[in-house]
Amino acid sequence: IGRGMTQNEEALLKALHDLKSVIITHHDSSLRSNQACADFIAQVLTFGLFYAHTRYAYTDLNPQNKSEKIRDFWKVRAGKEYTLKLRPFKAIVDSLSTPLNEKNALSDWYDEILGVLAHAEYMGTQKGPQDFHALFERFLTLFDEKTRFYRGAFYTPQILSDWVVHASEDVSKNSLDASILSYATNIIDPCCGTGSFLEALKTIFEGKDLAEHELIGFEILPAPYPLRHYKLSPVYSSQDLEKIKILLTDTLSDSIRVQPKSVENEFAKEKQAAVSSCKSELRLVIGNPPSSNHPIHSSPRTIIDNLMNDFRPPKLERTDRQNVQKALNNEAYRFLRWCSERVIESEKGILALILPGAFAESVSFKYARKWLIEKFKDIYVLQIDEDARRSDATQSLFNVLQGRLALIASYDHSVDSQN
Repeated sequence: IGRGMTQNEEALLKALHDLKSVIITHHDSSLRSNQACADFIAQVLTFGLFYAHTRYAYTDLNPQNKSEKIRDFWKVRAGKEYTLKLRPFKAIVDSLSTPLNEKNALSDWYDEILGVLAHAEYMGTQKGPQDFHALFERFLTLFDEKTRFYRGAFYTPQILSDWVVHASEDVSKNSLDASILSYATNIIDPCCGTGSFLEALKTIFEGKDLAEHELIGFEILPAPYPLRHYKLSPVYSSQDLEKIKILLTDTLSDSIRVQPKSVENEFAKEKQAAVSSCKSELRLVIGNPPSSNHPIHSSPRTIIDNLMNDFRPPKLERTDRQNVQKALNNEAYRFLRWCSERVIESEKGILALILPGAFAESVSFKYARKWLIEKFKDIYVLQIDEDARRSDATQSLFNVLQGRLALIASYDHSVDSQN
């Protein structure tokens, strides 16, 4: 603030600083650096425009009129049914509405994106959505490849998501003597990306509507957020879509367990919805957690860090240089512990996750495996991909070197001892 070359630039800087304060206070404190917050806002604005473009075909409009329709999407009442479901996006667009309509560096960039979209035909409007997974990975690779690898952002092939959903249903029937639908009123994917598992869940409803069920998806990266909303639109009826919550939040942060003190803005409302969702009985927890050994900046995580002690050696056997300790720093295992806790809290349910293949065999995870065996009733493991670093494997479902496995486990509090 104070460095603006013009009055409009100074107003823009003031608006961005005010917005940053709201974001780190009510959404994600890890965005406190200017670069991280700028990246977050840039993704929201870019994919907010893309989402507006995909919601309507606009085939009968010339580029100038199409540009105006896309620009007005976030503020006109006609799009209210869509925009209110993306609260953080609407909050950012609303906060920057004045600078985006004036002459400055941000509005120039925004208008350039609008110009591209105004001349672009979205090929998914007639035949259904295109491959949003590939779109997101391609975007993030070009926009910020470091974030992609640090966050472990690799999508789940739809064929695998479909299989995991059906396998979870089979495990539920065999291990808990009941269909998932008979007891899982709340189902969550805590790292849902572009929503392949939420889409796959439709298959187990066999033509039934969601009725008393609720599907919940959490994701920390903003780019997949609107893609996921759009992708689910042709899969579920408008009535069912009201039972689906897609929330932009940091699943592993301490704040996910504490109700916000006030809900005076859209970010606080999103956080409140996430906290309330975690307090419900989550009886199917399913997903493909990000897999990354790189340290990432995040909001405080004391709760999950304490829970991770269950995966570590006994205190008297721990040393600072143990590989057992270092291997557990992978985000995937924090999600495994978080998801396990949600199922155990619900007293009955299914845990279904995609994990690094090393989890089944490496000595680094023997205490984690022991803890799972002691807590869960039945555990099924399917090795999906070979580890390309130690074999000649050239074909895999995931574009990564390390292998992958599917872990499906059942839990029933009423059983005296788990198997």
